[in-house]
Amino acid sequence: VCVCVCLLLPVCQVDLSRIGLNSAPVELFQLSTVKTLNLSDNQLCSLPAAYEWCCESLSTLDLSDNMLKDHVGGSLMQAPLLSVGGKRRRISLSQSYVHAGSVGSRKSLRTAVGCLYQVLLRGNPLAKLPAWVLELPNLGVLDIRGTRLT
Repeated sequence: VCVCVCLLLPVCQVDLSRIGLNSAPVELFQLSTVKTLNLSDNQLCSLPAAYEWCCESLSTLDLSDNMLKDHVGGSLMQAPLLSVGGKRRRISLSQSYVHAGSVGSRKSLRTAVGCLYQVLLRGNPLAKLPAWVLELPNLGVLDIRGTRLT
């Protein structure tokens, strides 16, 4: 299944459940107006790296009944390695950064998903929670039924 993410109008809900996805395009996690992202009942084994997420309006993320395993998505605060002055080093993305000859800044990654209140992980073969879940400042609902965590 090929998912093309090309939206011209603001979207509040994206429902891509039950369509046989085995990977989720990073663009789904960069839709700034989406409040609900439903990727349940697919065959997802992994997610884009959490530090790439920029969905500041997202309040519900449904990843139920997939094949997600431990370490899925990494950490929100895990910065990629960048080449700076000929050396590869890890740079905090919430601070200033140098990339491709330009200097810029990015907002805190915690604010990139700061509204995320509900995360549904039920029915996945997780033995431990992904790091990004533990870093969510406003998490109020976490469904882990049917995982190896319960």
